[in-house]
Amino acid sequence: MKEATICIVILLLFSCLFAQEITHSCFYTKGKYIYDPNGEKIILCGVNKMVVWTDPDGVPSFSEIAKTGANVVRIVWTIKDGTMDGLDTAIKNCIKEKMIPMIELHDATCKWEKELFNKITAYWTDKKMVSIIKKHEKYLMINYGNEIGGWNISLEDYEKTYSDIIKKMRKAGIKVPIIIDMLKCGQDLTPYLVCAENIVKADPEHNVIFSIHMWWTDGSPERVKQAFTAAQYVNAPLIVAEFAHKGVGCSGSIPYQTIIEECYNNETGWLAWEWGPGNTDCAEMDMTKDGIYNTLYGWGKEVAVDSKYSIKNTARKTKFLKEIKIDE
Repeated sequence: MKEATICIVILLLFSCLFAQEITHSCFYTKGKYIYDPNGEKIILCGVNKMVVWTDPDGVPSFSEIAKTGANVVRIVWTIKDGTMDGLDTAIKNCIKEKMIPMIELHDATCKWEKELFNKITAYWTDKKMVSIIKKHEKYLMINYGNEIGGWNISLEDYEKTYSDIIKKMRKAGIKVPIIIDMLKCGQDLTPYLVCAENIVKADPEHNVIFSIHMWWTDGSPERVKQAFTAAQYVNAPLIVAEFAHKGVGCSGSIPYQTIIEECYNNETGWLAWEWGPGNTDCAEMDMTKDGIYNTLYGWGKEVAVDSKYSIKNTARKTKFLKEIKIDE
């Protein structure tokens, strides 16, 4: 009888541990991968959308993007141009289309200033913003800030700054995945290779995703392949959150076909820049002529629909995403 009781206790303990492993209040990371709240692995695959400057509520863009099969949209927002209530609406409209809203602030691109960090951290930890985040917690991801940091930031500064910021956000009650961009305007993979695992350890939730923006205009597929080879030795999630076919000012050539193929081969998430319209610096970056699925063209149509490794052909939604029901 005593032995039977011990066996029952052990079984109950294992059951509890298993339940804790697969039951979460939000998306979470484990090792190199991202999981939905029910414990199913998901590879992020979607597009960026400059929502705050083009259609602040995300309508009709989100429904058009959903036609590609995308499971995520990186929602461009700014403190200066958008309101918290407006962001709340955009998040809700994205979730309605059964896509993950990845919200980001575009206020400090290529900058590394204490005042800006204080401003952005204050925004995310504002009581109203935290309330919005908690309301959408099951579906939401936060990209702390777009491409923060130029060419002269030390890795020690990068690691300490983001470790401290993440702790502040967690203390405010934010549990969702926090995405942080690389240095050198998002383009240098080195911080991921050197600092990622330490930053994850410093996070009380261990729920950090790292983001590289492959604005590499030298046209070298080999450079892309070498990056993925190096990344495989880091035990932390990585996504390619921005790329197009050309760089700023429509300069150079970016091997976007190699990027999406390598992402597929390495189970790495990616988001193309950008659904459009609105890329005044290089209109060719617009994937669509007017934000409508049927006007996808050129490289944008290729990565969204036509390629073997396109969103249409590789993006998968977990059962959790497929069964989203949101109250009006």
